[in-house]
Amino acid sequence: MKSYDETTNNLLERRDKYNEAQRIKKKNIIRISSVLSCFIIIAVLGLGIWQGGWFDFNSLPIANPSTQEGSNIESTSNYTTQEKTTNQTTVPTTEQPTSIQNTEAPADGGWAIPALPSDREIKVTGEMITDEEAQKYFRKNQNSIVSALTSSGVSSNSIKISNKGYGHVNYNGEEGKSFEVRQNYRDYLVYNGNELIAIITLWKENGEIFDTTSFGAKWFNDYNEYLQNHAGEKLVYVYAGWLEIIIAPDNTYFNPMGHDVSAYLEGIDKPYEIFYHETATYIP
Repeated sequence: MKSYDETTNNLLERRDKYNEAQRIKKKNIIRISSVLSCFIIIAVLGLGIWQGGWFDFNSLPIANPSTQEGSNIESTSNYTTQEKTTNQTTVPTTEQPTSIQNTEAPADGGWAIPALPSDREIKVTGEMITDEEAQKYFRKNQNSIVSALTSSGVSSNSIKISNKGYGHVNYNGEEGKSFEVRQNYRDYLVYNGNELIAIITLWKENGEIFDTTSFGAKWFNDYNEYLQNHAGEKLVYVYAGWLEIIIAPDNTYFNPMGHDVSAYLEGIDKPYEIFYHETATYIP
């Protein structure tokens, strides 16, 4: 199992590799365009070079159009609800588990702030994970989870996984795209006594549940303190691009990593009502 910092470094490394692949792709496109132009001229001259089979398009470095920055992350477990081993090591959709989603820099760090969609409908996608399914999964795999945390140096002598989880309302500023709740992703808090020690993200694909665990993050204590200060309140969870925002019923907001997220919600009246969706709520 990787620590939070190791997971973050892995994400940044994958991002750099993706950006390099995109740079190479663009360079090759320019080269191909130039060569194709020459081919057209040669074809007009009747030299028949196009039929010569000079090009193998399968060898070109084509980026997966569904790939996004940091879209792949190693799973911290290899067990499923069907009790069979899986070799799955990547998150099957573009949404990331908590262990890497909170790695983007805040607005003042130079990242673009996604614009709110004109369509404020919240669309629900993905295979639903219920809290009942999650608890069944945790009961079946608790020994493996505790063992993995312990072997990673995390104190887990009095471990307790929250009965309720939460999803997120997602938006990324893409034109024509509305809010989205991906109900095949759900986060669960892990406590050792009163200390928040980990966050387990479950995701579901083709009826099977997988998990990845975030632990060792310095901001866990601040996040836990925030939850204690808002005990009994129904909080709404949002991802603005890759930045997590928690909104309280009084329309105040908070980022677990301590980033200033005011720029993301500046000028938005009653964000709690705008982003509210039952699947993306949690009551500490």
